[in-house]
Amino acid sequence: MADVPPAERSQAKARIADYVQDRFRGMMLTTEVMDNDRVITRTPHGNLFGYVQRDHELAAIRYDQWRIAWAHAIDGNVLAVLEPAV
Repeated sequence: MADVPPAERSQAKARIADYVQDRFRGMMLTTEVMDNDRVITRTPHGNLFGYVQRDHELAAIRYDQWRIAWAHAIDGNVLAVLEPAV
């Protein structure tokens, strides 16, 4: 985000705050382990959704697919509670 101009950064953060209210809940995510051992999540379209918080990686890779049960945005960062999509 530091490379994004301040006006665009504010717009992006506002859009993310709107998305957690209606678009993110129920969204399916898939997990993937990267070469640097970081676990990421991807949207159904294959876009990067985010990085799994450290110390939560082992729990995140227990299932290939997750559904967002709840989400909240703080300063453009999404905090999400996921449930296995079985």
